[in-house]
Amino acid sequence: MSESIRITEISWRRSYLCLEYEGPEDAWPVLEGKAGTFPFLPDEQAALYVTPREGHRYAFLSLVNVEQGNMLPEGSYELRARQEKSGEELALTFAPALLMRVNEISKVFRYYNRYSYLAWFSLEEEAGAAETGRVLLHTEFAVRNENPGSRGRRRDFLSKGMQEIYDLARRTAKGHEKRILFFSETRDFMPGNFQAVYERMLARGMDKEYEIKVVLRNDVGKGASKMAKAKLLAMLARYDYIFVEDYVPLFTGIQPAPEVRLIQLWHAGFGYKAVGYTRFGIKGSPHPYHSCHRHYTDAVVGNEGLKEIYAEVYGIDRAHIHATGMPRLSDFLDAQRIAAARERLATEYPQIKDRRVILFAPTYRGSNQKAADYRITEDDQKLLYELCRDTDAVILFKAHHFIDRRLALTPGVEDRILDLSGEAIEDLMYVSDLLITDYSSCFYDYLLLRRPVLFYLPDEEAFTAFRGVCCPVGSTVPGPVARTVPELCALLRQEELPLPKPQSFMLDNALTNGRYTAADRVLDAIFGEK
Repeated sequence: MSESIRITEISWRRSYLCLEYEGPEDAWPVLEGKAGTFPFLPDEQAALYVTPREGHRYAFLSLVNVEQGNMLPEGSYELRARQEKSGEELALTFAPALLMRVNEISKVFRYYNRYSYLAWFSLEEEAGAAETGRVLLHTEFAVRNENPGSRGRRRDFLSKGMQEIYDLARRTAKGHEKRILFFSETRDFMPGNFQAVYERMLARGMDKEYEIKVVLRNDVGKGASKMAKAKLLAMLARYDYIFVEDYVPLFTGIQPAPEVRLIQLWHAGFGYKAVGYTRFGIKGSPHPYHSCHRHYTDAVVGNEGLKEIYAEVYGIDRAHIHATGMPRLSDFLDAQRIAAARERLATEYPQIKDRRVILFAPTYRGSNQKAADYRITEDDQKLLYELCRDTDAVILFKAHHFIDRRLALTPGVEDRILDLSGEAIEDLMYVSDLLITDYSSCFYDYLLLRRPVLFYLPDEEAFTAFRGVCCPVGSTVPGPVARTVPELCALLRQEELPLPKPQSFMLDNALTNGRYTAADRVLDAIFGEK
């Protein structure tokens, strides 16, 4: 496949799907799926549909008139390219700017009032780069849904059973108004915001007034028996105050009692990675009605400027979002805490002593927790090692907590590149001189240290297209951007790097004198000011 076609634009003209592309004259794009192969028409009549651009070619396909007057059948079709005479498949690539918005190129054809023919695009996430992503066109006949809150008979039946178990346990529970639960289905350890709020409860003596329980599980990808779920539902029914810190699948299937306060203590301040309903319409987005996000009565954010973003993330009214600051950051700048972390890490990892320490903390790649991964090629590791050797530096790699495998280090680089994913990221921040990250929210914390932050974005187009971001990344990050490892090394070789220039919503407002903390603000918002 030496020759190739490059798609630069996709658009609609009535029922015609129009492609602008670059490529040889005897090659054409096609749609291929289980229903068959459907070639696009040549571009002799391009002026009827689009204004041709110099150096580009055009092809058309009418969805209502394929294969002698039939509708393009329901199904999924991959955009591919073939040589006209031989039928040989050619390589097909896409302009990154096109892929970044391909999810938005959809079309709804209405007819007979209640009926629609839908045509929309999606991306296959396993592709390694935006240029070579797989683009699929999906078509479907639809009828107006008289009950959009339904998820289908089987799921609604299961959800009804879960609700009945919860309601029965709720009716028989006593003292639920004096019980507090910290609950997770995605973590078997206590994350920062959980710990800060929990410890503040104890410091305020709330354990004398309330029964406080912590239940932390990690059931992702493992599944749970019906009996185990029933026991969890019965347990949840015993509490009027439930704190969570991530997505909680159990609450997707039930509606908590009206008096229950379900409080989301999500750990991220501001990060670029799209989560919750900011992914609506992208693969993996939540159901518009049946999502645990819809049940939050309260959520916390770092400052007033983040309320709008998280109102969209959770799909709840901004009035339910409290700008308390991140509870876990209340003692982030504590001098004794910083000194203790520095002393411990210098003792355990003598490689960092008297050297420039670079913290590399990217977010994961992959569609979910089960598939999460991050890799650095052998060639890039060698370049980073040379940088460290030449500048007397050491790189501390910190993987996202979803990733359960170690970084595959090239032999010979271990004295300068250390995988310290098992360490708390806060401690690694304290010993580092600068941070390298990407779409992660960890830079939100690091800004408080007033040290340089670099953003390594080798896959911005692909990440934006496949995973989604809440706002443009490369043009809004508060620090220098590198898109290749050589560019990153060039930045790191500079004698002095600029300090970050963050926008106001990127900063936490919870820095206090230690007597009245962000955790106190959370507790006062939930239990009433004291």
